[in-house]
Amino acid sequence: MRAKWIFSIFLFLMSTSLFWCETQKSPERQSLEIELSFTKSSHLYFILDIGERKIDLKAKGLLLRTWKIEKIRLWGDPVLQNPISLVKKSALFPPKREEINPEETEKDEEFELEALELSDMPSSYAIILERNISIYIRPKSKGLTSLLKNIGHTLRWYFYPSLRTVWSKAKRKSYTAFDVLMENKEDCRSFYWTLAENSQFIILPP
Repeated sequence: MRAKWIFSIFLFLMSTSLFWCETQKSPERQSLEIELSFTKSSHLYFILDIGERKIDLKAKGLLLRTWKIEKIRLWGDPVLQNPISLVKKSALFPPKREEINPEETEKDEEFELEALELSDMPSSYAIILERNISIYIRPKSKGLTSLLKNIGHTLRWYFYPSLRTVWSKAKRKSYTAFDVLMENKEDCRSFYWTLAENSQFIILPP
């Protein structure tokens, strides 16, 4: 009698385990399903692949551009495999156009709108996503000034996210931060330039 009970419990656990394995989706399968949903629209989207250390820009499943990541650090809660929208870009010196007041312009005076170029984009900035996710972008150190900036950023990295984590936990919210180091300033600037309002991100775990 006891042997029958043990065998029944064993079969129940095995069936539960098999059901769990079938219903659980791997991160790769989840990301693939999300990408397939994006192929139905013409919107651009980004894939931050932590394991491969790269950021891909895609449209309808086609790869348009890849940014190589030299180094990446993570802090906080894991990110779910869902598309995440860009909330805003934050930079100490954001690109600005010269303001022209038509009332102050003389009748016969001609003026031209200033076009922003890649060199006008910041090389160090933060990307704020939904669900309290921050991605800090900066170039690899080249020269004394850049080295001092990166040292200051590293010190701030070990101080600021810890405070944000405590504050977020007090409010019962998650908090995640990524510190991304790119090869050069041009990569950082071109990535900033491609970020449009409400851009979609897929973050793949390591």
